[in-house]
Amino acid sequence: MAHLGSRGAREAGASGRVDPDGFGLDIRERRTRHSQRVRLWGCAFAIFQWRNRLLLQVVYHARIAEEQGAFEFGDFVAAITEKLIRRHPHVFGGPGRLTAQAVDDLWDRIKAEEKAAKSRAQVAAPGRG
Repeated sequence: MAHLGSRGAREAGASGRVDPDGFGLDIRERRTRHSQRVRLWGCAFAIFQWRNRLLLQVVYHARIAEEQGAFEFGDFVAAITEKLIRRHPHVFGGPGRLTAQAVDDLWDRIKAEEKAAKSRAQVAAPGRG
């Protein structure tokens, strides 16, 4: 057997070894880079479809809530947009280009601020949240 030597494969739980004849779990089917690439694209498309169905469900439930008078759909979209921009200022024109560590530190600070704001809101309005 040939050794992959891939840190990513090891971290993903793979053994790091491949059958030199190119056979995978199903011995009846010869696996090649091309056949695996086709499988990868198929999986990616399935994930894309799943994500779209999930998004449709979110929008559908929001519309139902709007019809029941729980909130306005525009307010729902505005809240999601504001949260996305607030949590990712490095993407939406905030502090500029950051290192991975700086992004992690920024994320921790933002989450701490959100948690503190939520605690203040719960103190101001007991029984909600």
